Amino acid sequence: MKISPARKITLAFLAIFTLGLIVYGALRQQKKRLPEFIQAERRNVSEIVSATGKVVAENYVSLAFERGGKVVEHQLKVGDKIKHGDILAKLDEQELSQKVKEQEASRLSALGAEEQALAALAREKTRLSEILRGARKEELELAQIKLRGAKEDLDNAELSLSALQNQRLNDEAKAEEEKKDARINLKTVEEKANIDLQNFYDDTNDISANAYTLANDAIRNQIDALFSDDASGNPHLTFGTSDTQLRASVENERAKAEITLNEMKLDLLINANSEETSKELIEKMKTHLSEILSFLRDLYRATDEAASISDATILSYQTSVNTATTNINTAIANNNNHAQSISVQKAVNSQAITTAQTRLNSAIASQKTTSAGYDSKISTGEGALQSAKIKVEIASEELRLKQAGATAEEIQSQMARVKEQEAAVSSARARTLSEDASTAGAKAELQKMTLVSPIDGIITSDAIEIGEIAAPNTTIITIIGNTPYQIEVFIPEIDIVKLELGDASEITLDAYGDDLKLIAKIIMIEPAETLIEGVATYKIKLAFENSDERVKPGMTANIEIITDKRENVIAIPARLVVNENTDRYVKIADQSGAVLKRDVVIGLLGSDGYVEIKEGLQEDEQVVIMNE
Repeated sequence: MKISPARKITLAFLAIFTLGLIVYGALRQQKKRLPEFIQAERRNVSEIVSATGKVVAENYVSLAFERGGKVVEHQLKVGDKIKHGDILAKLDEQELSQKVKEQEASRLSALGAEEQALAALAREKTRLSEILRGARKEELELAQIKLRGAKEDLDNAELSLSALQNQRLNDEAKAEEEKKDARINLKTVEEKANIDLQNFYDDTNDISANAYTLANDAIRNQIDALFSDDASGNPHLTFGTSDTQLRASVENERAKAEITLNEMKLDLLINANSEETSKELIEKMKTHLSEILSFLRDLYRATDEAASISDATILSYQTSVNTATTNINTAIANNNNHAQSISVQKAVNSQAITTAQTRLNSAIASQKTTSAGYDSKISTGEGALQSAKIKVEIASEELRLKQAGATAEEIQSQMARVKEQEAAVSSARARTLSEDASTAGAKAELQKMTLVSPIDGIITSDAIEIGEIAAPNTTIITIIGNTPYQIEVFIPEIDIVKLELGDASEITLDAYGDDLKLIAKIIMIEPAETLIEGVATYKIKLAFENSDERVKPGMTANIEIITDKRENVIAIPARLVVNENTDRYVKIADQSGAVLKRDVVIGLLGSDGYVEIKEGLQEDEQVVIMNE
């Protein structure tokens, strides 16, 4: 059979195609058998325990009054920093203060009664002693001298007390005069402050009128030549521009400027004689002037785009626009300066009034201090006078006893008086002890009217205001201490064995994401377990190495605790290490391309999937990662 040429070509093509498929399959099969490698390299290998916890405050206190009452002092607010002992709030203590004063007076009265009873006992004992002993001539002379001395001391005590009372009247009158002067000064300062501020308010109309004058000159005089029909509602530029959109905008703004001028004129009818109306007029003028200034800037741009007029005319127009702009800038500066002057005057007034009020408060406090000081001095003087009188009585009685003899009946009677006076002393002493206890109790109740901070920290909640009635034992203020915040986290038992005190951790907070990274160290590991959903966990605490104001209690903290680390060691992916019984090996390729087993000794298994190779591999050796 004879084969046609076309068929020969077809058969040849099929033969070549079949041969190609065979060669391609062989090459692909060979390619499949070629292994892939990864290079052993030096890197850091770390073992990390990850967990999630909460930021907590170490110190946190809730405070309440032990007694109820009306709040009369409370200047602090949430967020304020306070120190231990700072006064947080006070209740109305007028009633309790009066009770303490009354109790102090009662206590002093009891002490005085006890001293009188002791003095009386001493007199009775002295009288008995003199009766029993009898008097000698020398004793009589000494008794007379003692009596004269006691009388002289009494005279001196009376003179001293009288002089002290007169001095009190003078000093209290002086203190009252200083207080009166301070009140007058405060009133004068307040009146002057009002007058000074009112002068500024009165000037507001003049400043605004001047602003209108400058604006009117700028729009209706300075740039008059640049527009035709400028007073109508449809003004037109007197020159052409290459920017038709800008031209239309400027002509529209000129029409609005006419309206703005009319509004400014109407605004001048506002009587700016108060803070509210003055502020209103200043703000309106500021708005009007800003609109006109914007119009003038657009107009200047239009002159830059002017067409079909000479350069000299353009320069003349631009000069007019610049003059108008200067007018408006001057008006704006005057308006702003006036507003600033009012603000400055307010600050000056506040400072002057505060200073005057401080002077008045100081005068009132000085007057109270003066009166209190004299109360104490006069009380001491009266005590000295009473003591001098008692000494005179004792000296007189001693002299009388020494001058007179005594019978058996007198001796028995005097002994009875001594016993009677001893009983009086015991009774007076018991009363003094009772008054001491009552005074201490009153003072303790008074202290309960003041709430003070037990720690340094920051106020986190405040549920009371001046004038409110505080209920007893109801929390009104809470404080977080200044001690650094900590993190509480529960670690499963499988990981707790890896942790030690002092281990470092990298912290991120959900509130800030990876933008904020902090370092903390483990400061506590609880030995007892805590079951959470049936899983044994152990609570640990970490302390931040450095404080950061962005950290707040209650934030969720993501924790990565580095439990072990190897730096600059040879490492490969752990999945490349083959475990065979007790042996571990990897596959490597020698220089001829043959794949060989290589025994290795591994070290730390890192959290990133890499494992430390302690023995068996050198840096840069090729480890097989895929074979057949």
